[in-house]
Amino acid sequence: MKRPIELTIGLVVLLIEYLAVMPQYLVSFFRMISANGEGKITAILVWSFVAFVAIRPIILYLLWRGTSWVRTWVIWIIPVSFVLSLFERLRKGATGGADNPSQATQAINHLSGQNHVTQVALLIGFLALLVLYSPRVSAWFKFEKERRAQRSNGNV
Repeated sequence: MKRPIELTIGLVVLLIEYLAVMPQYLVSFFRMISANGEGKITAILVWSFVAFVAIRPIILYLLWRGTSWVRTWVIWIIPVSFVLSLFERLRKGATGGADNPSQATQAINHLSGQNHVTQVALLIGFLALLVLYSPRVSAWFKFEKERRAQRSNGNV
């Protein structure tokens, strides 16, 4: 079974998004390091930067190879994070609190620098991630998982 074309296109779009957003992330991160007073470096900010710079390419590579647990992880993280953010907003709305974004959201906003090009690239990247929900992509990941299992059983 060949890799579905929509997966190939989605991963290429994610790679282009990564390359388009990387310069702004680097500039914003180093600007925050050199800033005095306002530019506080927190663990969440550093984690957000490392996750984008190092972990995202690894995830893209594993998706390209057809690693099914990575796909499963990604397709569960997206809806769970949306539900959690919705609950947080509802809780703040019910208590009359101000709509303050979480530390993770603030870290991502600081790193992206509120640049409109970066925001559009991130939105397009998010839409490209949605291709992982496609039934053809799911079938390919299952096929790859079974093929790897057969190879490992044959080598024993």
